Amino acid sequence: MRPTDTLTGSAIVDMHLHTTESDGVRTPTEVVNAAIKLGLAGIAITDHDTVSGVAEAVTAAEQSNTDVLSGIEFTAEKARKELHILGYGVNTRHAGLLSLADKLRQSRLDRARSMVNKLSGLGIELDFDDVLEQAGPGNIGRPHIARAMLDAGIISTMQEAFERFIGRNCPAYADRWRVEPVTAVNLIHDAGGLAFLAHPGLRGASSYIRFLVDRGLDGIEVYHSRHTPETVAKLDVLADKLGILKSGGSDCHGPSREGPALIGSQPVPTAWFERIKAALADGSGQRTRQGTIS
Repeated sequence: MRPTDTLTGSAIVDMHLHTTESDGVRTPTEVVNAAIKLGLAGIAITDHDTVSGVAEAVTAAEQSNTDVLSGIEFTAEKARKELHILGYGVNTRHAGLLSLADKLRQSRLDRARSMVNKLSGLGIELDFDDVLEQAGPGNIGRPHIARAMLDAGIISTMQEAFERFIGRNCPAYADRWRVEPVTAVNLIHDAGGLAFLAHPGLRGASSYIRFLVDRGLDGIEVYHSRHTPETVAKLDVLADKLGILKSGGSDCHGPSREGPALIGSQPVPTAWFERIKAALADGSGQRTRQGTIS
C-alpha cells in the first residue's frame, strides 16, 4: 500500500533524494528500490552538482509503478548567501550542464584536499585516499571527510566533525567555487528543465524567492524535512500568490544520515509531481526553453 497524504488521501512522491553519486549512502538503484518498497508514486534524483546517477535510477524503476524524474541540486551563492537550486527534468547529456558539473566536481576535489591539509596543520593526520574511498565514484563533499575521520577514530560522531573542524568558520574549513543562482536557473532552462529553490525556509533563503522568480525561477520546494508546518503553510500560500509551481521532498541522504529526513517522509502530493511533468512536456514554465527532457 502506498504512503498517502493524510489531507487528501492521495499517493505521495519524494522529489529531493541523494545517492552515492554525491553525498548519499545508497546507490541510485538502492534509492529506487527503497521508493518502490514504500510504494512512492514518483521520485526525483537530485544529487549535488551531478546527474550521473539518473540513468541507473531510471533503469532500476523500469518494471515498477514508481516514476523517476531526472534532477540535480546546484549549490549556488549570491552575496555570500548559499542557495540551492533544484533542476527537474533536465537533459542529462546537455553539454553545458555537464561542463558546469565537471567544474564543480574539480572545485569540490580541490576543497577536500585543502581541508585535509588544514587538518594536518592542526596535528590531525587523515589519509586523503581514505576520503576518496568514502566518496567512491561520486562527487566528494564534507560528509566524506567526516566519515573518514569517524572511521579513523578522530571523532566520535559525524556532527562532531562539522562542529569542531570542517563546518563554516571552523579551523579546517575551506570554501569552494559556487555557481551564481541565476546562472544555475538559466542553465537548467537551457537543459530543458525547470528550476526550483530548494528548502527556502532554511538559512534565510526565502528572502530571495521574488528576486529569483523575476529572473525565471519556476517554483519552490514547499515540503522539506526541516520545514516547520508554519513554514510549509507560508510557502504554499506564497507559491500560489506568485503563480509558480511547488515541489517537496525529504532531502534523504541514506540510513546513516537520515535523522528526520526519511525517504517518503514528507506528504508531497502526486499532483505536484504531475504538474511539473506537464509543464516540462508543454514548456509552460517561466521561460520558453529548448532541449530534450530525459
